[in-house]
Amino acid sequence: MGSGKTSVGRLVAKRTAWPYVDNDEILLELVGKTPRELLSEDGETALRQSESAALRLGLATPEPSIVSAAGGTILDPQNRRNMREAGLVVWLNASPATIEQRATGAVHRAWLNTGGLSGFAMPWRSGILCTHRLRTSSWMWTVDHPGTWPATF
Repeated sequence: MGSGKTSVGRLVAKRTAWPYVDNDEILLELVGKTPRELLSEDGETALRQSESAALRLGLATPEPSIVSAAGGTILDPQNRRNMREAGLVVWLNASPATIEQRATGAVHRAWLNTGGLSGFAMPWRSGILCTHRLRTSSWMWTVDHPGTWPATF
């Protein structure tokens, strides 16, 4: 969320002429709700299950392709295995400040509203962000966010 997956994914797809599929767009097609709506109306379990289903569909896109996975999908070990088995996996690493700046107030973000990261309890902020960082050890490539992807990509 907010690391630049969609921006970078679309740029790579444009440069390679490969198809681009976005986890959030697939999720919307599957359940007719944005991640934020799904979280608000049906809860986190429903969101995670739907994101995983969307990821499986995205990974089934014929190769070569660019698949942007929802940030929470990496919390599930099976999703991580599926991504590694599907091909090259790149982790876009962004600081909490960058994520907050890019994601706060975006209507499609499931976790951040206009209150930003400070609007959420510290255990969520530190727990999820630290969990994501620990998961990066399973990625084949890690790219640190420079602050503005399109200008530097």
